[in-house]
Amino acid sequence: MFRFADFRRWWRQFSASLAFKLSLIYGVSGLMAALFVLAFIYLQIMGALHGHHFRQVDAMAKRIDAIYEVRGRSGLLESLRHDLNSHSYFSSDLLIVVDPKGEKILGNLDELPDDITGQDYFPELIVRRQNRHLEARMRKITLPEGDVILVGRELGELQAFRRLIGRVSFLALLFGLLFTIVSTYWFRYELGASASAIRRTAEAIRAGRFRQRIPVPTDNHELSLLSQELNRMLDHMESA
Repeated sequence: MFRFADFRRWWRQFSASLAFKLSLIYGVSGLMAALFVLAFIYLQIMGALHGHHFRQVDAMAKRIDAIYEVRGRSGLLESLRHDLNSHSYFSSDLLIVVDPKGEKILGNLDELPDDITGQDYFPELIVRRQNRHLEARMRKITLPEGDVILVGRELGELQAFRRLIGRVSFLALLFGLLFTIVSTYWFRYELGASASAIRRTAEAIRAGRFRQRIPVPTDNHELSLLSQELNRMLDHMESA
């Protein structure tokens, strides 16, 4: 039957071990390093994606300006209408053209957002497309005739990447914690077994069994070398 007092006594003894403290420090350090690498990758990729989006929106705005300079308002509207018809239904390119009265002329957005006064570039703007609110990066262009054009791209892929990084970070944290727990228990067991062998040998010698020796593991690690040296010391003491 499980008793909390027994668990507390076991945990106090387990956590007091030097092996537990060392393995916990190394495990947490490795976990923090992995999370730091993930954060660095996230910032680098997000910066590249933001820069790519900005260049795309800026290129779209410059193309509209160039078409207007060459073909005028009617040619620009014809070209934009052709672009809308040629794009996929799920295209991430967003566009709306309204006249000076605010009436929609063409575009795949439902309406012109209200909060677009005072600036021409919007890094994150909430727009509505087919009755769905989207987060988009937009640029505003005002023609000499008074028409307002809002052009940009949806930020759905950035949001998808944020969710992906969130899932990867959670899995990395979960597996890191699991690895830390397993390695802590294994390290404490290995070190505890070697220390117990040395302690039992010391108790046997104190009880008068001077021929008792420490079992030496085949692995050539630090505790194995220490056990060999202690056995040589016991041989020397016995021969003396």
